[in-house]
Amino acid sequence: MKIGELSKATGLAPSAIRFYEAEGLLREEIIRRGINNYREYPTASVTAILLLKKFQAAGFSIRELKSLAAENRESPVSARQIIRLLQAKATEIEGRIADLLEVRTRIDQLIAHKSSDLNQVWTIPKS
Repeated sequence: MKIGELSKATGLAPSAIRFYEAEGLLREEIIRRGINNYREYPTASVTAILLLKKFQAAGFSIRELKSLAAENRESPVSARQIIRLLQAKATEIEGRIADLLEVRTRIDQLIAHKSSDLNQVWTIPKS
């Protein structure tokens, strides 16, 4: 399938597909060039791109995905390894949520102060 068809099947812009390809997230050895030099993507590319989108939506960075793709090229990554990665990402996100809740508490404390107290803090004396 050509990039336009792949774009429609995945909901990803052609430029994003090319970006994934340039970053090594799509296996170049399975992408063929036609006589007209257009890329020809196998149907497995749809599954691969949809999985990449799911991992990104789950908080994985392109750098993390590139590392996983490189590791998978050397030897196939098992479902158990992927589960461990997902669990580690969940733990990381829980830590970020805790940090954000602390920030929210500090904001709420600032809001609870009397506005006159805040005005005193932010008023610059005139010379």
